[in-house]
Amino acid sequence: AAHRESPQLFGLYTSLIEILLAGTRLGFPMNVRKHWVWILLMVFVTLGRAVPAAAGGKIAFKSQRDGDSEIYVMNRRGGNQTRLTENPGFDYAPSWSPSGGQIAFDSSRDGNFEIYVMNADGSNQTRLTNSPGDDASPSWSPDESQIAFMSNRDGAPESDLEIYVMNADGTNQTNLTNSPQWDRSPSWSPDGSQIVFMSNRDGDSEIYAMNADGTNQTRLTNSLLYTTD
Repeated sequence: AAHRESPQLFGLYTSLIEILLAGTRLGFPMNVRKHWVWILLMVFVTLGRAVPAAAGGKIAFKSQRDGDSEIYVMNRRGGNQTRLTENPGFDYAPSWSPSGGQIAFDSSRDGNFEIYVMNADGSNQTRLTNSPGDDASPSWSPDESQIAFMSNRDGAPESDLEIYVMNADGTNQTNLTNSPQWDRSPSWSPDGSQIVFMSNRDGDSEIYAMNADGTNQTRLTNSLLYTTD
């Protein structure tokens, strides 16, 4: 199925800048503006993963309505809500493949959080990672050949989250960031050449971009987002 590229990344950058400039003009303190940025960033990341262009407008989401966190899908008007996972663990962060044929997600069903993939109808649920730490927040590359995710397998639970990438079948799991601080929430650029992510490696939570192979890690927000009042 053809993949329709979206202006998600460009819209993210411009919207973040616009909302910060508006907050500055209106005199809102920096802590309020930072809160706005986090909310907007989470909305962009969540919508980008939940509603693929080729999935007929279906939305994937997690719900605790049945006692624990499971993955559901529904149409864009909220109808035909269907549970796809059913296990005693927690299933989170559904991410559609660009063609709409598969959903990647993280689950604690086998003890700790790992990355899984399943068909769009919930069949063929397959574990892709198997690490001593937690693997979470999967994000498909536009050509569906790779999945980026965050993991603390190499360090402390929160202080050493890193961005990894692997082939869509779970092979060749590679640490891209190797930072002493946390790096999280990876999201691909529409052409697949870059990955944008969040990091506190410079003391504040900022937005960075890097090439898909981990090179050229560049801070995008810098003092614009987190100047000292």
